[in-house]
Amino acid sequence: METKWHLRVRGIIKNEGKFLVFENDGHCALLGGHVEEGESVPEALKREILEEAGVRCEVKEYLGAIEQAWERNGEKHWEITHYFDISVLKPENIKPMEEDLIFTWITPAEFESKNLLPIPLRELLKSWAKGERKTWWGSDM
Repeated sequence: METKWHLRVRGIIKNEGKFLVFENDGHCALLGGHVEEGESVPEALKREILEEAGVRCEVKEYLGAIEQAWERNGEKHWEITHYFDISVLKPENIKPMEEDLIFTWITPAEFESKNLLPIPLRELLKSWAKGERKTWWGSDM
């Protein structure tokens, strides 16, 4: 079975103690997406935030990475996602730019009930929200 490889980047947008996520198929995730050939990881994040939320962002601090693997429709997938703290002007006014995106703001207490994925991100992000500033590495493998 062939493995599909993914390199992704996601941004943490925080406002008044809540984190911006998009909802999809019974789970939620931070905004971001695939890094395209020839792009740096921060460039990809800026592009993805502009495409998804229609705003420019400043990439601030590298927080870490999470690896994960899964199978879907007979295909194996392996992914590494990099996470950055980012800032945007007027985060409370962000609206989805794509029809199939639904944005919501969640607190750390809602990470489990809203099914924030990947699962290792939940504890890492809770620690970061409390002020812990060490680089993360998480895995669900």
